[in-house]
Amino acid sequence: MAPEQMILVFILGIFAQSALFLFDAGILTGSPDQWLARVGGALASGLFGLAPGRRERNYSLYFHLCVGAVIYISIFLSFFKKEILSRVSESSLLCNCLVFWYLFATTFRDTLDQKLLLGIAALPTLGTLAIAFSIRSWNFGVKFACYVWFLFLIAAIAVLQVRVGNLDFLFGKTPDDGPFGVFLTGMAAAYMWAGLYYLFILVPIPGKRQTFAERMDVWRADASMMAGRFSDYALTPQQAGTVIALQGGLYGLNLQFHLVSDAVLLNASLVFLPYVYRALAGPPAGAAVCVPNPSAGA
Repeated sequence: MAPEQMILVFILGIFAQSALFLFDAGILTGSPDQWLARVGGALASGLFGLAPGRRERNYSLYFHLCVGAVIYISIFLSFFKKEILSRVSESSLLCNCLVFWYLFATTFRDTLDQKLLLGIAALPTLGTLAIAFSIRSWNFGVKFACYVWFLFLIAAIAVLQVRVGNLDFLFGKTPDDGPFGVFLTGMAAAYMWAGLYYLFILVPIPGKRQTFAERMDVWRADASMMAGRFSDYALTPQQAGTVIALQGGLYGLNLQFHLVSDAVLLNASLVFLPYVYRALAGPPAGAAVCVPNPSAGA
């Protein structure tokens, strides 16, 4: 595939994940008035990325398609910030934690130093197991902390995805998994970019025409929104063990027999497994707002 064709397939994957975001939020199946103008605005903004720079001598369509894709998904996320915020549960945390472990294991597993690094990296993520098997009190502080941990796991996965070469085709290298792999990478990239976006909006830096107090009001509203999207349905130890056995077993089989490439398996896990585990998460948290209770503590 030519570089321009690869990035077009990648962008189609981003569009597909955008549609999945809207479908999961119940927007895509509603009135077009709810989403058409905002999607059109995001697409129009992305087209600005195709415009050549003032001093650009050698126009690169490939480079400008990449820029347009980043602009599109960034504007799309800002337009639908509240509606498409992911519903997160214990199973979501476990799922992403296992994705992180597998990605780390496939990257650092050869030398003794790398194995030691793997063990060190696994230590912080053991907190996910503590949540899954012990925590049963879901106050505002716990819900918000769990949601932020979910976003940090996505950020760590995004960094490792670049490190292991799953996004190398963006820099002109030939992909190993063909068009399907590139398409799936586009979906996963949009998912990971969303996680990075929600982490970014939690940084309490005031805008140019915004006081720190005003920024903190927005920050508290965003934090409350995220806590409200964490389902307080607690997995039983048996359910948590089932998630670990099934997903971990799948990864173990792939490590042993190489059924599919690591990139395809990891991207598919990020995009689709949250929906597979949705049944374990209990009733959806919806768009409920979780208000901090000062008397309850954090």
